[in-house]
Amino acid sequence: MFPCRTTVGDALGITKVAIAGWKGAYRGIFADEFLDGFDEEQKARERAEHLAAPNAATFVVEDGGRLLGFANLVPSRDADAPPRTGELAGIYVNPVLKGCGIGRLLFEAATA
Repeated sequence: MFPCRTTVGDALGITKVAIAGWKGAYRGIFADEFLDGFDEEQKARERAEHLAAPNAATFVVEDGGRLLGFANLVPSRDADAPPRTGELAGIYVNPVLKGCGIGRLLFEAATA
């Protein structure tokens, strides 16, 4: 189990982890209707477009073909950042695996 770069084919698995992460983290903060209203297929199409972008970098951790978590990197949005500076846009881990070190693995891969 180690982080690796992802492909467009991972879009649905990444989307499922992201939605589970939102539901786990934001239940009671956002309305249930909002959290339960995510369109998984639409979000997966949007994720596939992001993964296909030339400046996209996403790392995933998988175990036995099951996607456990991911980290998204984007070009820095700071106007004064040097060229080729990246920004960690998000780390998501399946909520049932919280505390297992997957987020740390993803952070280390993303910042390397």
